[in-house]
Amino acid sequence: MPEVVHESAAILQTMTGEKEQQATLAVDWDLPDVWGDRNRLAQILVNLLSNASKYTLVGGQINISAEVSDDEPSMMCVAVADNGLGILEAEQKKLFTKFFRSTDRETQGIPGTGLGLNITKWLVELQHGRIWFESECRVGTTFHFTIPLTSKQYLGTSGDDDADAI
Repeated sequence: MPEVVHESAAILQTMTGEKEQQATLAVDWDLPDVWGDRNRLAQILVNLLSNASKYTLVGGQINISAEVSDDEPSMMCVAVADNGLGILEAEQKKLFTKFFRSTDRETQGIPGTGLGLNITKWLVELQHGRIWFESECRVGTTFHFTIPLTSKQYLGTSGDDDADAI
């Protein structure tokens, strides 16, 4: 997982550089392996990081962390936090639905299809994880997702030949 996080953050550098945003990584290189599709995990992270950059103002901050979950010791928890525009409270329940676009005037000019978070949620759940967020309008948003650690419970039982320990 540390490699996937670092590679995804490197892809984000162009976006954050253009907006003079700062990105910090809190990811220990000695984390245990997770059970998942490396390409899909990168897709999840790139989407969350891209959204964080798009909805964070010039000079903003984006933080990425990964650690074994305190609440679920068989899971890795990854978080992408920003101090961006945040999500209107009235719209938070709609966030993972297809084609959802906020009515917030501050976000109207930001391009998007409204599919990214719906696809991201599907990819997380496909790998036996879950995704959620915390947001405060005009303060920022943190997206969290979990992915199983490698264990006998998952090894060889998914039937998914594309899933690997990473």
